[in-house]
Amino acid sequence: MNDPIQASPDALFALAAKAERLGDDETAAKRYGEAIAADPGHFQARHNLAVVLTRLGRIADAIAAARGACELAPGHPVVHFTLGVALERAGEINEAIGEYRHAQYLRPNYIDAANNLGRLFNLVGEPSAAAEVLEPAVRRRPDHAAARVNLGNAYLELGLPDAAVEQFTGALVSQPGLAAAQNSLAVAQSLLGRAEAAIDGFRAAIELQPDNAEAHENLALELLRKGNFGEGWKEYEWRWRNPSNAMTKREFPASLWDGRPLNGKSILILAEQGYGDALQFVRYVPLVADMGGRVNLECRARLVRLFATVRGVERVVELGGEPPDGIDFCVPMLSLPHMFGTTAGKIPALVPYLAVPGGAEGGALPDDDAFNVGITWSGAPRFAGDAYRDRSCPANLFARLAGIDGVRLINLQIDAGAEDLAATGATSNPLSSDFDFARTAATLQQTDLVISVDTAVGHLAGALAKPCWLLLPFAAGHQWMTGRDDSPWYPHHRLFRQSKPGDWGPVFARVADQLRVLTTKRRS
Repeated sequence: MNDPIQASPDALFALAAKAERLGDDETAAKRYGEAIAADPGHFQARHNLAVVLTRLGRIADAIAAARGACELAPGHPVVHFTLGVALERAGEINEAIGEYRHAQYLRPNYIDAANNLGRLFNLVGEPSAAAEVLEPAVRRRPDHAAARVNLGNAYLELGLPDAAVEQFTGALVSQPGLAAAQNSLAVAQSLLGRAEAAIDGFRAAIELQPDNAEAHENLALELLRKGNFGEGWKEYEWRWRNPSNAMTKREFPASLWDGRPLNGKSILILAEQGYGDALQFVRYVPLVADMGGRVNLECRARLVRLFATVRGVERVVELGGEPPDGIDFCVPMLSLPHMFGTTAGKIPALVPYLAVPGGAEGGALPDDDAFNVGITWSGAPRFAGDAYRDRSCPANLFARLAGIDGVRLINLQIDAGAEDLAATGATSNPLSSDFDFARTAATLQQTDLVISVDTAVGHLAGALAKPCWLLLPFAAGHQWMTGRDDSPWYPHHRLFRQSKPGDWGPVFARVADQLRVLTTKRRS
């Protein structure tokens, strides 16, 4: 009996369990495997092996072991939970959801299954389903901090920050050192307009977990919103380590530029984030060229023609393709404000810094005396139905502007549906889904004014020095700061903000009043 190979299945299992208790997972996995070889029907050995292999990161083997355990005990909820964990680690999210669902079906009060299920529903953008699972779980176990955090995150996505605050606060009562709860609580405070509480909260999360990249990035955005650009842009460098911020991230094809004079060296500037971010921060490209660099610019396909008009750019290439040969340095575009020491009083705001490219044709507008107002009503919402962060408004609200004497609304909304277009009262639909921003710019330049929700068209108008009235939700993006109706980034912008979440009516009332004043002055 001294040789484990000759031991009975139960003796091998006992040796494996002892090794697992001592933290020796490699030995435990070996002994569990030997127990299974001695008795293929040893359910507990298969299940425990799946758990150990998951911890060891041997996920394919863990899934196989867990499936084997499920075949031996199909009605055992813990086995299905274990399989769900392994599948989640493998990135098989839908299958993992199925296993957590089955575990909860087999044991309705299975709090860990409910917690993981709710967390994954949040991950795949189904916050209502997450709340439905997590609310009864939290009622049963109000001390379960992770479940309360996940329920709070679902409430955030549903536009219920007050309810989220209650959950995150409860989680911190149960587990005071939980950085995820502190970070999410600060997000909720930010959405409620409590900037100082949000900043304090993000700092507290970082104190609890100094390498929490999400908290650092959230702190950066709140500082920028408050106008603290010095610390804000420094903290924003954490975005590259934040796994939840994945937009246009890529491997750097050359050494990172440190800001020193380039002396004829070739540099690749990488546009990142959404279209609006690229349109806003491409203004820094000429500053890099002034440092003596030969500037190459990488961006998404629909920006390539337009960005070729930026001063100092030698070549524009499409994101996702091969980088140009002979690149000496590269730099992410949104690192440039930090590198150039941008403060709220030192923004490169000379406009226009973009131009309509030669040969770009926009939609043809009637040649008459109408006051042409370009409109957009829908950007990419932060979360569907979230009145605090939704960058869209009902299309029919623009109809009150269409009724103003002398005003013609020009649709700049890409791929606008016929129903929405009719509801706006717009008389033109010059753009389609087959577009690039050069065509949008050519159409926009024919307008007298742009009235837009917070979307790329608003940034494009600013970059072209076109007057723009921007319609902002209650919790607007950091670019627009707080408590002001102008923008230091765009001298020709006026900002119209919601005073209450989701309440666009007063915003449009102010816009309509100001538009009447403007058109009356024009006619007189």
